[in-house]
Amino acid sequence: MNKLFVAITTGILWVLILLSFVYLKQNLLATGDHVLLETTVRDPLDFFRGNYIYLQYAIATINTTNLKVYENITEGKPFYLLLEQTETYAIPVSIVKERPKEGIFIKAVSWYQEWGFKSKFEIIHATYGIEEYYIEEGTGAELEKAAAQGKVDVDVVLGKKGNALINKVAINPNKK
Repeated sequence: MNKLFVAITTGILWVLILLSFVYLKQNLLATGDHVLLETTVRDPLDFFRGNYIYLQYAIATINTTNLKVYENITEGKPFYLLLEQTETYAIPVSIVKERPKEGIFIKAVSWYQEWGFKSKFEIIHATYGIEEYYIEEGTGAELEKAAAQGKVDVDVVLGKKGNALINKVAINPNKK
């Protein structure tokens, strides 16, 4: 009886953990801010990981010369990139270390910085945790072809803590 109780309790606990993961992602999709990010696509060949594409966002390489940078950003440490939604894409406005209380922002990690002439970094290379996207079998080449023509858009949902989730990767045939 005791072993059966432990097994059932463990099973229920695992189901609750899995359901909480699903709830958190669905809640983010339902309540987050939608932004459109400019991107290029690469379809890597990987027999162990399956069908996915690698997304390289325009905001992955941040030129800080025209941005407000409130603090020095350390490589490997998280920071927040404040965004402004234009008619087409979300563009960077400023960079801060601490999570902003309002506005549209995305949490990033700096993995490399290029220094300029004024003894400060001018280019930050960042990742956002949304660089890989699993796709339906056989559609990666089509997306890569569209990306080569600059016709791929990514709809990203941003949560209140800056966490990001890909909502949709789409081919935009009207884009030039």
